Amino acid sequence: AEYMGKIIDSFSESFKDEFVKILSHRFNDNRVFANVVYNEYIKDRNHVHMNSTIWQTLSDFVKWLGKEGICKVDETEKGWYIQYIKRDAETIARNEALRKKERMELTDSELASKLLHEQIERGKQHEEHLLNQKQVSEEEARAKFEAEHAGSDKLSISLETKPIVSKVVRKVNVDLSQ
Repeated sequence: AEYMGKIIDSFSESFKDEFVKILSHRFNDNRVFANVVYNEYIKDRNHVHMNSTIWQTLSDFVKWLGKEGICKVDETEKGWYIQYIKRDAETIARNEALRKKERMELTDSELASKLLHEQIERGKQHEEHLLNQKQVSEEEARAKFEAEHAGSDKLSISLETKPIVSKVVRKVNVDLSQ
């Protein structure tokens, strides 16, 4: 019985390796119907039959691939779809670089947001300063005026007059009978 378990494990490993090889090479990381990959697999005359593995059905095998993280698996009304998850060093490095870039972009956007907020605050402070300066100027002008005119009870007004020019219209009688 122990020997049979080793044989089934060996066939299961072989089945998995060949199935994943077809999935990764032929379909890359595209989402594909699991039966399409299986039909591609059984085209080889010397393939390992599924009934000699630990999986009773293709559905069981697909679920296992998803559980192990080898594939992204989803079930639809039509059946099981699988998508190979690349695990090679180049893909892992590319994914890590994308994650770093996203973090940097997030950091850049947060930095831009912070700078914008600081500019708005400086603008508000400058506006308040200008308003205070205007208020101080008006108060100083009022105080100066009051200081210049303090104690004087006289109010002097000077008015200038301008001559009025009027138009004079003369009536001229002309005799046209001549």
